[in-house]
Amino acid sequence: MRVLLTRPAYSPLYQLITSKTKWKLVFPPMGLLYIAAALEEEGHQVEVVDGEADNLTSDEIVQRVEVSKPDIVGAGATTVDFEQAKWILSQVKERFGVMTVLGGAHGTILPNQVLEENHHIDYIVRGEGEITIRELLNEIGGNKNFSQVDGLSYREEGRVINNRERGLISDLDKNPLPARHLIDGSKYLFPVPRKGMQIMTSIQTARGCPFGCTYCYQMFGREVRFREPTLVVNEIEDCVNRWGVRFVSFVDDTFTIKRERVIEICNQIIRRGLKVSWSCLARADTVKEDMLKKMKEAGCRLVSTGVESGNQEILNRVKKGVTLKQYEEAYRLLKKIGFETRGSFILGLPYENTKTLRSTVDFAKKLQLDRAFFNIFTPYPGSQLFEATTRGEGVHLLTHCWEDFRRWGNAVIELDDVSRDELIEWQKIAMMEFYARPKTILWHIREFIRGEHSMYYYRPLFFGLGEFYQRKLKIFRK
Repeated sequence: MRVLLTRPAYSPLYQLITSKTKWKLVFPPMGLLYIAAALEEEGHQVEVVDGEADNLTSDEIVQRVEVSKPDIVGAGATTVDFEQAKWILSQVKERFGVMTVLGGAHGTILPNQVLEENHHIDYIVRGEGEITIRELLNEIGGNKNFSQVDGLSYREEGRVINNRERGLISDLDKNPLPARHLIDGSKYLFPVPRKGMQIMTSIQTARGCPFGCTYCYQMFGREVRFREPTLVVNEIEDCVNRWGVRFVSFVDDTFTIKRERVIEICNQIIRRGLKVSWSCLARADTVKEDMLKKMKEAGCRLVSTGVESGNQEILNRVKKGVTLKQYEEAYRLLKKIGFETRGSFILGLPYENTKTLRSTVDFAKKLQLDRAFFNIFTPYPGSQLFEATTRGEGVHLLTHCWEDFRRWGNAVIELDDVSRDELIEWQKIAMMEFYARPKTILWHIREFIRGEHSMYYYRPLFFGLGEFYQRKLKIFRK
């Protein structure tokens, strides 16, 4: 069968990057590439259309479908880009009569609602899709006995059918490598410190997260399944030699969760002499000095953690399981060893108030952080806090318009003592106070002198400075 898989462009939703910006950070659509590889292994012809990397509007994606004439069109969607994905699938169904499949977190969590409200979506592949999509296409081309396909949702005589859950893939090494040959790798770029925009790729070395943060939906479950380190480094080497990749983003929820395994991956990168820079996500309670030194030797440049709040009581409420002192020590070590340090924060968690918001901004400035990102709390379906917001437990959900569920420049919640508009203002204040400091400005100037000339790299700085001078100008005019 001919299958077209697509990802809608997401940057217009955040109103941060115009669709025609050339030098922008774009991560490959790894979920689609894993699905594509699984289908190619079964002998299907697959095309991947990435609206984000190719700067395509939703209508232009539909035009691509018209040209390709596939038998099936599939789209992956999180909550925030679900509206775009469903519009594309509706046009595909109405104009060309093609079978449509939805994958991703939103459909996985809300299959009944999605299928009841969107009759142009034929099937939903829930959870990990590599096996489910193979079996679905086998049934479409064969006996059409869809009830035997675990992890599948569909309609039968107007009634939504949710087949039993598919068990998680226990051996990730049996999955074929992502079908990177189906995308133009030169369009996926990362602003590497002191090297500018470099061709990058994402690599997943594990799936699953054992931690219980209540604001997170765990698409891959609580049990962590690890890939064999040698096979991980084989994939890195292939990306470097075959695709010209110079930067790798490890997209595991927590790359540093198993110290011995991290060190083994690093040792293999070093032994093979792979000239590649990389980044990863870590938790403050998992970083050890010897491991960090080995990571640095193996080419790691950026380490990011989700700090979330500068108030210990708020961290405890969302079951983060990390203390403020652990964050301080982790960033002290990271800076000592020479990493670029990044941290992300959430403004507006349940039971927050202006005092806790202030403590978060101040804590961000206290940490040895080079770059900070402040997101407004957005309760995604499937998370524990989504249910809490519907009950008004310390936070109140204002809308179910999924397209509004973005973390930047908008809020779909309000607190008992902080309004929606005030949260948006706090986000601006946080960015301004962090980036308009002499310390942060000087750090960015040093990076520019050292050769980091990608303007994308400085956008948070420009935003923070812009807010600072706009506010000064208003005061002056008064």
